[in-house]
Amino acid sequence: MAKSTKCLTIHSGNLLNLSPLKRKPGQSGADELHESLSYVLTNCKEPKNHQNNIEVIACNVESNPLPVVERKDTQVSMKIFLVKPSVEGVEKSLITAMETLNLDFVESVILAIPVGNENVNSHLKPCWQQLENFVRSSKILTIGCSDITTDELKDLFSWAQVKPSTVQINLASCCVVPPEMTEFAKEHDIRLLTHNDPQEILSNEALRNLITKNEAFGSHATCNIDWILRYAVTIKGRGVIREKGYLLNASVST
Repeated sequence: MAKSTKCLTIHSGNLLNLSPLKRKPGQSGADELHESLSYVLTNCKEPKNHQNNIEVIACNVESNPLPVVERKDTQVSMKIFLVKPSVEGVEKSLITAMETLNLDFVESVILAIPVGNENVNSHLKPCWQQLENFVRSSKILTIGCSDITTDELKDLFSWAQVKPSTVQINLASCCVVPPEMTEFAKEHDIRLLTHNDPQEILSNEALRNLITKNEAFGSHATCNIDWILRYAVTIKGRGVIREKGYLLNASVST
């Protein structure tokens, strides 16, 4: 029998509303993502089917609604993890997130493309240009990238029409920030931040093992992740996170 392939979208919901998923001290983003997906897929017994699309959202879970806060008092940041460089992935992840969270714009977006490409900027350029389109349309205020070398940052800065405002560095692979990058960032007013996200935040096999917990998919499903997006909503001036979650998109064959 021929396999049927559908587009799967999963939303973790606000992790701060779910007491079993509140982040533990020392927990990595990868562990947090894995636990949130496991919890949602286990508890959501009836995914929504829309022709060739399946939507799984947090449901039937313990909820602790937060008090209403006006948008002007919050700041939204997002990080896009692309499994492979894809202009469509950048566009769809942002549109999905903004529609899901009912946002007109986002303050900050970080783009993470797969590490290990021989020519990072040849893959980064079309994706970055898509981010620039969102900036021009006032849907994103600032953009940045993750895990690039000093030479790659200089190259990006030379051709980008919208310059990176932030660069994230994984200290697991670079225990000391190169002095040359520090100097370049200082000269061009680029913030250097550290993170602890692994190069592969979730594998296809890990997702396959997770979705088999949901009876809608069966035990023989295969998965190909397109993108993962993490978002956080903080209170301006206080740095208090009031909302945090993940969105994931993948092709699933059953």
